[in-house]
Amino acid sequence: CSLAFNASRSKFSSPSEKAWDGMWTIVVYSVREEQRCLRDALRCSLKWWGFGSLAPGTWISTRVLLPEIEDDLRELGVWEYVSVFKSKYLGPKDPRAIVAKAFPELDSLEAGYREYITKAKTVLQGVDAGLLDDEECFATRMHNLWEIYVVAKDDPILPPALLPEDWPRFEAVELSAQVRHVLSAPAERFFNTIYVTSEQIDQN
Repeated sequence: CSLAFNASRSKFSSPSEKAWDGMWTIVVYSVREEQRCLRDALRCSLKWWGFGSLAPGTWISTRVLLPEIEDDLRELGVWEYVSVFKSKYLGPKDPRAIVAKAFPELDSLEAGYREYITKAKTVLQGVDAGLLDDEECFATRMHNLWEIYVVAKDDPILPPALLPEDWPRFEAVELSAQVRHVLSAPAERFFNTIYVTSEQIDQN
């Protein structure tokens, strides 16, 4: 099965870090077994957009159903199989118990963020000490972008109300921005030394 949804539409474009209203978006679907490809692609799309599996055929998110999500589900050909609800959780369990069930990957996600934080701090210390030349700054800046993406792509971006007080995502995102900033000028200098236009190629 191939994944048809457009992953280039960033799920990070509308983070739910502001005050949460307590409402959950619930996607319920029913896809026949012989259409397993569609079902698997639907699950992949929902997971990419930050939904977690609460029960078979039932996925939840604290975020609204963005137009991009609907577009993806339509492109996959599964929109007709889903029903979408908005609801408030009334109990009896603590909402964090629901989070633990629907998003079991949070522990590994936290570990990934903390590992990234350690690496980013090492980079910043190296820059401050003048240990990186322009070429190394260029390579490190590109590597930094990839490393934060690899971690953050699996983040359901839950609101702070449902996360531990010391949740590392916020520090990781801030450090990523700092790394990009401090490496920007030397990385650009190196790029300018190797960049060749099509006109220059033709002249040679």
